[in-house]
Amino acid sequence: MKKYIVKLAEKEREELHQLIAQGRASARKLTHARILLKADSSEAGPSWTDQLIVESISRETIRQVLQKSALYEVFEPAEARRLIEKLEIHYTPKHGSWLNMAEIEFSVLSRQCLDHRIGKQEELQREVAAWQATRNARGVGINWRFTTADARIKLKHLYPSIAD
Repeated sequence: MKKYIVKLAEKEREELHQLIAQGRASARKLTHARILLKADSSEAGPSWTDQLIVESISRETIRQVLQKSALYEVFEPAEARRLIEKLEIHYTPKHGSWLNMAEIEFSVLSRQCLDHRIGKQEELQREVAAWQATRNARGVGINWRFTTADARIKLKHLYPSIAD
């Protein structure tokens, strides 16, 4: 038996689908949107039971940039392992800025693949996939040369002065 009966209008369903497709809202808001769409008891809705909704939400993959060891520092080993199995881990480099590396990759993509007009989304997807496959097959990496010493010089204004 359902605890709450949800009946969405067509416009409400469209707004929730649009919110999810954009993916710019908080994780909590996106989860609520997915729950409302699954619980929708109107003619156009799937009218899932509460139990089915809970099971589907608990199976969803969580994407987070972190290192596994951080979970073991906070949780007991069994709980950390349970959480790790639910996470899709995106590894970050130990040295250097992963965001700068991502920006470098996008810059290379822009110069090598997106330097001309592409008329259709399908064509864009094919070209980017081909570029990615070639780049991955070559094992291209980034030679990160920005050291801590370089950072101290370049970002000196961010570091406090220590008076003698």
